[in-house]
Amino acid sequence: MSHLIIVGPPGCGKGTISKKLAKDFNFKHVSTGDLLRNTGDKNVQEILKNGNFVSDECITQLIEEELLNNSCILDGFPRTLVQAEYLEKCKDKNINISLVLLINTSEKECIRRIQNREDQREDDRDVEVIRRRLKVYHMCTEPLIEFYKERNLLVTVNGNKTKDEVYNDVLEILKRKGI
Repeated sequence: MSHLIIVGPPGCGKGTISKKLAKDFNFKHVSTGDLLRNTGDKNVQEILKNGNFVSDECITQLIEEELLNNSCILDGFPRTLVQAEYLEKCKDKNINISLVLLINTSEKECIRRIQNREDQREDDRDVEVIRRRLKVYHMCTEPLIEFYKERNLLVTVNGNKTKDEVYNDVLEILKRKGI
């Protein structure tokens, strides 16, 4: 079973692209954001409300079952090096990463998109919370990006284009990679 990973800052279009790819390629879309937001755990809800990340242990427990039972597009996982190393150890469970797409999008564009979302969350209204989420993303994700670069799995996409242009760029990459 193989899996695609889509990483990028909040507001880059990970969810939009992931859902479209899942539909077009018959993968299951697994969004850690959705998994976390739909959990009844009040501690998790408070962490998310403040724009922070939940523990690696919490996320890996939520996602492992999905990875074992489906070919997935992972949206928002892994976010940290610890999570990426966890996935690396899962190769013996037939969990293999085929490609990691980095949707590289400017902070200004991410903020604009988040504030203009149709399905805007409560924490999407506060620019300081958005900036904190972007800062946490960059701090946690840069080592992850290097991790996948070293394994020749990372491909970067310009996320500052329209969603259709970004999606077409992603389709070209998948075609070139034989996925």
